Amino acid sequence: MNWKLVIDTFLEPYHFGVLHKNSISPIFFSNLCLFHAFGPHLRVTYPRRTIESLRSLPEAEWDLVTHTALGLCALPEYCICGSG
Repeated sequence: MNWKLVIDTFLEPYHFGVLHKNSISPIFFSNLCLFHAFGPHLRVTYPRRTIESLRSLPEAEWDLVTHTALGLCALPEYCICGSG
């Protein structure tokens, strides 16, 4: 399999609402992610729907690990994905 296809599919959440409507879509937003490029490498952060609960808390009390999933890629060799 072409690694670019796998990475491109993982890096965009827009398909969550249609293809994963009963699994991922109820957990993650399908229209929102944060992307940071570091040369050829990248970091993508996907907020869970539970992140809305942080609005009422001071920023110092935010636990972003619990409310996000993270993808770190050192392309083309490594891609690490995690969720709190």
